[in-house]
Amino acid sequence: MKLRTFFAVPVPMYIGMIAVLGGCVAVSGAPGEQKGVARDTAKRRDVARDTLEHSGAQSAIRNPQSSIPNPQSPIRNRIERLHWEDAIAIKTPVSYDLVELGRRTYNTRCLICHGREGHGDGSAANYLDTKPRDFTKAIFKYRTTPQGSFPRDEDLFRSISVGFPIYGMPSFHYLSARQRWGLVYYVEKLCEAGFRKSLEDDGDSDPDEIKEILDERLTPEKPLDVGNAPEWNDDAIARGKTVYQELQCATCHGDRGMGDGPSANDQTDVWGNELTPVPFALNPYFMKAGGRPRDIVRVLMTGVGGTGMPRFETQNQDDYWKLAYYVLQLADERSEENQ
Repeated sequence: MKLRTFFAVPVPMYIGMIAVLGGCVAVSGAPGEQKGVARDTAKRRDVARDTLEHSGAQSAIRNPQSSIPNPQSPIRNRIERLHWEDAIAIKTPVSYDLVELGRRTYNTRCLICHGREGHGDGSAANYLDTKPRDFTKAIFKYRTTPQGSFPRDEDLFRSISVGFPIYGMPSFHYLSARQRWGLVYYVEKLCEAGFRKSLEDDGDSDPDEIKEILDERLTPEKPLDVGNAPEWNDDAIARGKTVYQELQCATCHGDRGMGDGPSANDQTDVWGNELTPVPFALNPYFMKAGGRPRDIVRVLMTGVGGTGMPRFETQNQDDYWKLAYYVLQLADERSEENQ
């Protein structure tokens, strides 16, 4: 099978072409060959590793608020993007007209991957290794809210605006802020409709009970505060390494952060998809919610919804930051090896 690289993701080439609208992906397919992208996890890691090693990626800059490639790196223009947390605009209040705008925008930009009812079953879904989100379960991976909580409107706006290009989800930052807020509210309508249907299918028929469950499930909790960054130095990195060992991060992510731990090949999410732990030692931009220390801290505090990545408990919030420093140190070491 011939592979090409698109947004640093290997995409299979076949006879014939299916164009994915909105700048998502462009793939082609022959009958019987709709196998997705490098499903074998070991092969996927190898392809990703080779891509980064030959792309000119440089060490991350040691700055607690920023982690970006060397400005001279030839991959900078391809992978640098607005940080997830920073993608926000003045909120437009929900209205019927705005939801309708969101519906129209969804049908032209999102339906092909996420499906008409938001089940993640659009016509392009089979071609994506990282499957489109099934909104009807009302579970989202990246949030500022605690584990188990629905995301805030602002969190959905961030994901829509920034996207996860390395994994096939484009940035829709080019859409107007009004269109993106419309998408937020329409996606929430899909979550409500899908979750309501699942309750009814399970035998819940009391409207008051269903409303109570929906209100509880779809009301976000207060955002978590990641706190202030402690000094980034060798002692902090050493403490981060200890925390990495204490929390047994290597079980999934491997001793060197390559996503090759002993449990790496046994991971699935709540949607039934196989998972590969993020090979964060390759480059911070493999981290979907951002590669800055504060982005890593946020994920450690919230967990990744629907996956085996839990929220980690610690008595000292500085340990979150020091673990983040160590994770980025692993990326630095990998980069230095390849220079």
